[in-house]
Order: sequence, then structure tokens, then C-alpha cells
Amino acid sequence: SSIHFLVTKPIRPISIYVSKWTYNLVSAYSLLFLSGGLLFIIATIIGGFGEARYPVLIYATEPLDEQFFFATANNAYFSFEPLISLLLKCAVLLIAQVFFLNSLFSLIGKFMKNHYAAIIVTLIIAITGYVAGNYYIELAISVYNPFVYFDTWHIVDGWKSIEANNANVNFLYGTGILVMSGGLLFCLGLLMKRKVAR
Repeated sequence: SSIHFLVTKPIRPISIYVSKWTYNLVSAYSLLFLSGGLLFIIATIIGGFGEARYPVLIYATEPLDEQFFFATANNAYFSFEPLISLLLKCAVLLIAQVFFLNSLFSLIGKFMKNHYAAIIVTLIIAITGYVAGNYYIELAISVYNPFVYFDTWHIVDGWKSIEANNANVNFLYGTGILVMSGGLLFCLGLLMKRKVAR
């Protein structure tokens, strides 16, 4: 009966791709939340919970409200934001980064039979994209490079927008670019078909 089922109801490649993508994403998020939770617990035990409203310096290319001051040394505006706010933004950006990397890995894995080779190629692309994105940070199109937004803390505190001299290189724009790029890569994986050797 199993053979009869496989002949009459074959597993579609799209359902295999979606299942793998979902499994990888859930696994990555589980590891992210587990490691983040352990790190938070260890940091709390060692140094205490601390002050969630501790002010942290943030930067901007232009004043966002009346609380921003101008720093002539950096030719940038600055203000202060609570630590908890920046940590939450970092968490959201990390979730978007994992979503993007999972989609990239799944797309690459569709064309490579070896799981470890797909991991290595994904890492090479991510590292190359990050280095190129930061080297050519002042280009106007760098704002659309998802790898620019892997510099998590500097995106959240606004310093990356100073380096790029572009107010759009920020937390909200970065989260949107990562999610949209990851969604596009996922859709490409659904549409493209791997050639099967006969």
C-alpha cells in the first residue's frame, strides 16, 4: 500500500522545500532564543539585572526631535535612548537576520546536494556581502544591501547611518529590507526547479 501511495500521491518538490525551510527556520529561532535566554541568565547572575532605563548614546544624520544635540566632532546629531529599547531593537533585527539567512541557505541548498557545502557557500556569501557592504557603505545603493544590516548594534544605535551618510540606513529600514529580501529568496526557491541527474 505504501508503494501504491507513492506512485499515486508523489511528494511535491514545493512541499519538500517549504517543509525544509520551515524546519530550518524553527530550529534557528529555537537556538537563537535558547542561547539568548542563557546569555541573559548568565549576565544577570554575574552582573545583576541592571537598569533597563540606563541611557545609551544614539546617533542620527538629522535631528528626529528636540532632544537631539549636534556634535561637531562627528558632524552628527546625538541623543539618548533607554538600554531596554535598544536591546529589543537588536532582538527584532536578529530575528530578521535569521529569517533572511534561512531563506538564502534554503535557496542555495536547493541546488546543492551536500548539506555542509550549502552551509559553507551561505557563509561565504554572507561574509563577502557584509565586507563589500561595509567597504562601499557610502554608495547610495548600499541602503538596499541586506548584509549592511548585519552590523546589529551600529544599526540600532544609528552609527551606521553616519558612516553611510544616509538616514535610511536605520533599524526600521533594515528590518524591512531583511524581511523583504528573505521573502524574495523564499519565493525564488519555490519557483526555481533543481535539475535532476538521470
